[in-house]
Amino acid sequence: MRIMILFVLVLSILTSESIALLKERKSLLVGNVLKNYLETQHYRPQSVNDDLSNKAFKEFVKRVDGSKQFLYQSDVDKLKKYKSKMDDQMVNGNHFLVIEARNIMMSRVKEAQDLRKVIFEKKFNFSLKEDLELDPDKKTFVNSEKDFQDHWRKIFKQSVLNRYLSLLEEKESLEKEKIKNSKDKDGKKLSENKKAQLKIDEKILKMKDSDLRKKAKKSISKKYKNLFARILKETHEDYLEKFFNSISNIFDPHTSYLPPRKKEDFDIDISGSLEGIGAVLQEDGSFIKVVKIVPGGAAWRQKELEVDDVILMVAQETGDPVDLVDMRVE
Repeated sequence: MRIMILFVLVLSILTSESIALLKERKSLLVGNVLKNYLETQHYRPQSVNDDLSNKAFKEFVKRVDGSKQFLYQSDVDKLKKYKSKMDDQMVNGNHFLVIEARNIMMSRVKEAQDLRKVIFEKKFNFSLKEDLELDPDKKTFVNSEKDFQDHWRKIFKQSVLNRYLSLLEEKESLEKEKIKNSKDKDGKKLSENKKAQLKIDEKILKMKDSDLRKKAKKSISKKYKNLFARILKETHEDYLEKFFNSISNIFDPHTSYLPPRKKEDFDIDISGSLEGIGAVLQEDGSFIKVVKIVPGGAAWRQKELEVDDVILMVAQETGDPVDLVDMRVE
């Protein structure tokens, strides 16, 4: 019995080591193939060297923390030692920048998550006049733990305020309509979905201002809890994708490395074999943007969604809206 258990343990260790080795060899192969393609097959070929690496480093930092919400300036400075070495790491498989950037990011996200738990236990003072810069191009990375905490407090506060105002606007709109009938304009019975929606509307109508504030606070707390949890699930392969695309995008914005999972999504978009909203979406900083309307698809037929539109929220017919800010396209 002991021999069997030992054998299983050894086999398990060997299997995990083999998987890790295969992943390492795969990333090494991908890096070399991608470098060769970019230097010889791209319509604007250029050498993947130190000069290009310096440019790619800025793009990598942007992909890791484009909103400048998590990293300290000292974190960015720490990563700068790899600034001119991305070209070397691409072909030798020693992705130290990827490993260190992910470790730092995970630490900062956990820091923000712990801060969320503390801040949302307190009340926000909306009468206090404060400033919060939301444009990443105008923002700078924080310099201290105190700055980090104050910045996130303002982000949480601004998000709660926006959600409260959205609920208030929704309530005011419903009060104007005052839908109390159980029938529609044609005298037909309402569908089950419509009846369920009316129940949700009536619930909002009955809410006091204090209830709307509580609902907004709870909603935003949950939103950021999910956001942080999602970021913490990002794997080494996710950061490796950011690394490769930071280099390929220097050649032109439309040259991208697609890992297997995203390649499958791309094939679905091209073939049209999966029916969705009929639009191709991509992440644009903290937002999800429409980059293409698929001819014949749902969005094309409805003619309300347009290219460059930003999707802020989605909802089922009978459910509460789900905030998509900072959410991944998947």
